[in-house]
Amino acid sequence: MFLSGFLIRRVARLSKYIKLNIYRNVERINISSNTPWEDLVGYSRAVKIGNYIHISGTTAINEQRKIVGLENPYIQTKQIIKNIETALNLTGASLENVIRTRIYVTNIDHWQLVGKAHNEFLLVYVPLLAW
Repeated sequence: MFLSGFLIRRVARLSKYIKLNIYRNVERINISSNTPWEDLVGYSRAVKIGNYIHISGTTAINEQRKIVGLENPYIQTKQIIKNIETALNLTGASLENVIRTRIYVTNIDHWQLVGKAHNEFLLVYVPLLAW
């Protein structure tokens, strides 16, 4: 299959969450959250190419595919960061390796609750942050 003019060869499927490809002689790992809309829309939870890992927008969905903390932005944020941590771990990384976060909220009045949860997970590492 050709993508942007480069040949991509599927090498292996490591688990239901990880796909390994070789892209221009650089290892590419796609991480899935195993949600049904990934295939419908066409995205991965995370992609690692070489030493770089990018995480897609993440929601507060648990392993049972249920929304966590529906009316509680603090609980939602904690679940989101746990989901990100899981994706990072599948690539061999951890929250310690995060250098930048970007937060989107539907109600800016919740910024303190969201910020509190963010701080609890990332205080030690203090990444860049954009709201």
